Amino acid sequence: MQQETSRLVARSEVPSPSGDFCAELPPGAWYCLSLADIARLTPVAREGGRRAMPADWDDVVLKYVKKTNPYCVFSCDQNRVKKVNSRKKNTPFFRGTLKCTFPGCSVFVVVKIWQENCDQLEISFSGKLRHSGGVHHGRRIKGAARDQIKRSLDGSDPSRVHHAPLAIKSSREGIR
Repeated sequence: MQQETSRLVARSEVPSPSGDFCAELPPGAWYCLSLADIARLTPVAREGGRRAMPADWDDVVLKYVKKTNPYCVFSCDQNRVKKVNSRKKNTPFFRGTLKCTFPGCSVFVVVKIWQENCDQLEISFSGKLRHSGGVHHGRRIKGAARDQIKRSLDGSDPSRVHHAPLAIKSSREGIR
């Protein structure tokens, strides 16, 4: 099972002269957000008329980015929400940037929502997709998904459950 998972993650079935996984990405995509996603992307008010996206904005946006690019694991670099009564009329309501975490992969994504409470999501890709076969990445589990795992582990910390077998193995092998 582990070898099959490793093969799928590394995409070893894709031939490449360098042994790396490479793929072509479209320059961009447009998606219609669901009403539930629009509600989750309602900005939080800050002082001075500034606003920010809620804590789980990246989960909502990544759901749509993964439809076009299922290969990369993204870290959310920054996001900007237009101020209330902004004089800048040609700027989007929301703009977020994402970067691929794989070493050597230069994929950069810009996500925009042009108007508040609009269901149109614009995604633009740039860079070359290139992943080494032996490197495995994944986004951290956080928020409600982590709490659900914690409940299923009877209140124990997921990190402790993961590291307990590793500690036992290292103590048996004499690794300190």
